[in-house]
Amino acid sequence: MLTEDEFFIPQLVKHTGGKKVLWSFIFEGQQVVLTTAQLMDQHQFRRKVTLTIHCFPPRRAPINFEHWIGNLIRNCVEREDAGA
Repeated sequence: MLTEDEFFIPQLVKHTGGKKVLWSFIFEGQQVVLTTAQLMDQHQFRRKVTLTIHCFPPRRAPINFEHWIGNLIRNCVEREDAGA
């Protein structure tokens, strides 16, 4: 399992323009694509990341996870390509 310092997401991308909003980020050269529910729920987030990149992200206290995700969302880049 990675530590909080090792699991760093430099840029979250919000994909709009389709039926659903999707979110993505690149970690160690691999792209992870999440639904909003997967992004907001720590259990779903950790499961999706683990299945995609085969690295287990760190568990955070619920309030820390909410704060961390909130910061990523506030600083995300938005692209209108969810339907692509």
